[in-house]
Amino acid sequence: MRVILLQNIRGLGKIGEVKNVADGYGRNFLIPRKLAKIGTESAMKESESLRKRAEIMERVQQGRAKDLVETIKDMIVEISRKANDKGTLFEGIEAMDIAQALRNKITFDITKDMINLPEPIKRIGRHTVEVELSPNIKTNVIINVK
Repeated sequence: MRVILLQNIRGLGKIGEVKNVADGYGRNFLIPRKLAKIGTESAMKESESLRKRAEIMERVQQGRAKDLVETIKDMIVEISRKANDKGTLFEGIEAMDIAQALRNKITFDITKDMINLPEPIKRIGRHTVEVELSPNIKTNVIINVK
């Protein structure tokens, strides 16, 4: 099934790209969630304008991301959780928690996909986490777990 992507999808493609996907994936996942639409002839003509608009938005986003790197570079974000006597957290801190804490401190819309966290943080102390603001722009943030 040919679909035109309406949003960037990690591992699949960017806005405006035409992709061949499995029928079930397209019909049951992408199209109902409005992540893609069926690649008809009229939609194919529209895909070029979608792609151009996405490129402009990406350039603007990268400009904002470059400015933001200096702001959050080595920023210390404090997150409080309950822990036992040995310093092990009862509930791990995940990428979604870190993204929410960063959104509270800055105006940039940070999603959990931007946080490179291989496994949840489960101990009290300082932890360095990589944040990928844009495909080529990365920085580190220090998470201080109390």
